[in-house]
Amino acid sequence: MPPGLRAPKEDTMIHPTAVIHPCATLGHDVSVGAYATVGEDATIGDGTVIGSHATIGKSVALGVCNIVASGACVGVSERAEASSRRTPSVVIGDRNLIREFACITAGPDFENPTRVGNDNFLMACCHLGAGCQVGSNTVLANGARIGARAVIGDGVNISGLVRIEDAVRIGRLAMVGGVSHVDRNVPPFTMVTGNPATPRCLNYTGLKRNGLMAKHLGEDLRELKRIWWNCHRSASTNLKTTDLGFSATSALAAEFLAFNRDNSAPVAPDPECC
Repeated sequence: MPPGLRAPKEDTMIHPTAVIHPCATLGHDVSVGAYATVGEDATIGDGTVIGSHATIGKSVALGVCNIVASGACVGVSERAEASSRRTPSVVIGDRNLIREFACITAGPDFENPTRVGNDNFLMACCHLGAGCQVGSNTVLANGARIGARAVIGDGVNISGLVRIEDAVRIGRLAMVGGVSHVDRNVPPFTMVTGNPATPRCLNYTGLKRNGLMAKHLGEDLRELKRIWWNCHRSASTNLKTTDLGFSATSALAAEFLAFNRDNSAPVAPDPECC
């Protein structure tokens, strides 16, 4: 083998029709299906499964035990890609399930790769825009479209056919109802729906699933509910809570207020970003 090229591990299973760039790095127990493509300088972690006809682009970094289903595209650029790129264009953590025909776009530049955390479930035909940041333990249902540079917090649940505009932030354990259009930031623990999406109530199901509705947290939940209701008597999801004089004693309410103080105005999209 020529110097600088990397041999696959002995326990790696590569279909004869798969196209693996000689400078890609595959870990132990990796499976690459028929007609799949793995690009230059891509790194595939141990135990990862890449389905047939899937595409892993240049300089993508995949963690361990991920599943990339048939036809999914990870790290494909929406623009002409610089041939000199050596830093990761997409960074994906561990134990993610990326279903059929999902598309994760490469980051817009070297310093801002698209990032996906751990234990996420991206259903079929999802789209992540360039440079967006997805936390851990999220669910993106079929056909969800996440705009460029958007930030999705941990434990967020995004229903089917949702459109989230560029640079919008979705707080931890929020939920977006199906076929919604989100053009403003969504605070933590909030359920929104509609076109445009507006706050409906606290995401009690998400709170319960994450153990935040335990009996010993009753006072914390009451404080969160009181502050949430006062903040959202207006239809806006981005009130200047610093002007309302709210204070919090519990961690949940403090997190909610901190998000609003940092994101008190809608974020204007960047017309130059994909």
